[in-house]
Amino acid sequence: MEKDMLRIFKSTLETRLGELLNNRQQYISKLSVPLNGEGPMDEGDVASSHQDRELMHILQYRNSTIIRKIRSALLRMESGEFGTCHECSDPISLGRLRAQPTTILCLNCKRELELNSKTRAA
Repeated sequence: MEKDMLRIFKSTLETRLGELLNNRQQYISKLSVPLNGEGPMDEGDVASSHQDRELMHILQYRNSTIIRKIRSALLRMESGEFGTCHECSDPISLGRLRAQPTTILCLNCKRELELNSKTRAA
């Protein structure tokens, strides 16, 4: 892969990583606020507040997964493995990397994995 293209991917991933880490800090700050921080709450308010916190937990779990994938992609860049399929060792297409820069599989291997997963589920 060309160094300029690799630099673009690295910059994009680092920017996204920074955004996610910033969101994590905001999430932690929101969790430190007591449920009744806005004054007296009835049962509906408490239930809504619990639901909001549950949604924040789900989103934070998703973001943590993305953070791990981004860090892994950045490590692959450093080791020279970025853009190479972990399954077949073929290059991952530029289009696929643009759509999903954290991917570790080429399109053919990803399709094969999904096909096998569907077959096992049936």
